[in-house]
Amino acid sequence: MQKFKVILNPFFNVSTLFVVLIAMATLFVNGCASVQTREMALEKGQEKLSLQKDSICFLSVKTDNKFKPEWPPEVWAMELTDQKTNKKINIAVQSKSWGSLLKKGLSDSFTLNKGTSSWEGLVSFELPQGKYRLSAVRGGCNRGIGIGAAMASFDFPFDIPFQVYDKECVYLGRIEMTNRERTSDKEIPSGDTTSTRLPQQHSGFGTGTFDVKIFDNMDEDIHRFKAEYPVLDQMKITKRILPPWSMPTSSK
Repeated sequence: MQKFKVILNPFFNVSTLFVVLIAMATLFVNGCASVQTREMALEKGQEKLSLQKDSICFLSVKTDNKFKPEWPPEVWAMELTDQKTNKKINIAVQSKSWGSLLKKGLSDSFTLNKGTSSWEGLVSFELPQGKYRLSAVRGGCNRGIGIGAAMASFDFPFDIPFQVYDKECVYLGRIEMTNRERTSDKEIPSGDTTSTRLPQQHSGFGTGTFDVKIFDNMDEDIHRFKAEYPVLDQMKITKRILPPWSMPTSSK
């Protein structure tokens, strides 16, 4: 994952600032050029759902920033790894289209206080039969007013195996991530610790770490999925909960 260091010049005009914010958000949502990026499997108002080609996986995700509550950590993308080919797949939890990112960037950049320390979302993605790993969760927070707007980001590693069978709808569980202050150098930072940008420090992503819980919340989550996407009403959904998070071997 390519890293960027950005220092906001006080003489930036607003349009330049938005370009920087959106370019950085696009990088996080779309990933690197060599990584395949996919939109989520479900869309609002969708009337048909086919399992003729791939299976569909479901997750609910909640993030919270107890360390710096004024910077709620939004998930922008989830990275998967195909265990057979070792190729990366980037799931765009936030739409990867420039129009959607621009609209969101304009809204977020003129919001001084989001009024909550948490973010929550329903995630769906299509995969062919095979073995995979959830390898990273990425995102951040845009906040401020106009030229004072700023963005902080997180990029937290996972190493969680899961399997997808042929032509199935499968619920993988609920992931809850809580950012807290790091108390040891052995703990994995939530985000980039080398950036000179003040927002990275003020947000707690540069000085914090995530505590991660993964658990079965199927009844509540599938109820929410069906309320959001009625096309699921007639679909049989299998449960296969992801294993608990543990520190990736490469980070130990």
